[in-house]
Amino acid sequence: MVPKERINITIFTDGSCNAKSDRKLGGFGVYIPYGNQEIHLRRGFWNTTTSRMEMKALLAAIQMIDPDVYTKVHVVADSEFVVNAFKKSLLSQWRANGWWGVKNPELWKEILKEIESRRKMVFGISHINGHGKDLSDPLVYGNACADALANYKTQDSYVQDRPLEGFSWFHYDGSDAVFPEKTEMFEQLNKMGDVNIIGDCFYANEEELFERVNGTYLFEPYYNGQLDIDYEVEKI
Repeated sequence: MVPKERINITIFTDGSCNAKSDRKLGGFGVYIPYGNQEIHLRRGFWNTTTSRMEMKALLAAIQMIDPDVYTKVHVVADSEFVVNAFKKSLLSQWRANGWWGVKNPELWKEILKEIESRRKMVFGISHINGHGKDLSDPLVYGNACADALANYKTQDSYVQDRPLEGFSWFHYDGSDAVFPEKTEMFEQLNKMGDVNIIGDCFYANEEELFERVNGTYLFEPYYNGQLDIDYEVEKI
C-alpha cells in the first residue's frame, strides 16, 4: 500500500572537467539538504568529459535513494543536456532507436536501470542556471554547493573513467622499466633500440599489466618485483 505521504528529497548535482589538461581531470558533486543535515558526495576522475561527470553525478544521486522507501525525489541540475534528456523524452527515443548515435549510452542505460529499479520512488528533474549570485535562494545555494563539490581541481583522488585510446604497454630494457605510452611514440622511444611493445593498454592498472606479461619472459621479474612499474599516464 502506498503511503499518503512520501519522503520529499531534493538533490543538487553538478559535474566538471578540464578537457585541455593532459589527463582530462574531472569531478562530480552531489548535495542533499535533508532536515538539519547536509549530505555531500564527490568523486574525481581522469580521462573523462564534463557530460560524463554530469551524468555520473545524476547516477550517484539516484543510487543514494533507498529503493525500499517511498520517496519523491527532485533533482536540480544546471546541465541542460541531462535535464532535457528527461524533459523532452529523449531517453525513450534513444532507447527505441537502440541507442544509435548516442554518446555514453552505457551511462544512460545505467541511470535508467537505477530509476526503474526504485519502484517506490517518484522521480523528477529540473534545470537551474549555474553560478547564481543570490545564495539566500535555497536553489541557488544548493547548486553552488554541488558546483563546489564537483570542482575538478579539489578532488582528493582521481580514478580512470574512460578506456585509453592508442596506448600500449612498453618495456624499457635499459632500466627494467614498464610503462604505458602512446603507440605512435614507439619510434621516438626506441631510438636506442631497447624499448619493446608488450601489448595494448586500456586502463593502466595492475590487473591489466599482469595479463599482458603472464606467460612472457617478463613475468618472473614482474612477479619478483624486479621491474620498475609506472601506471601514470602523462598524455591522453
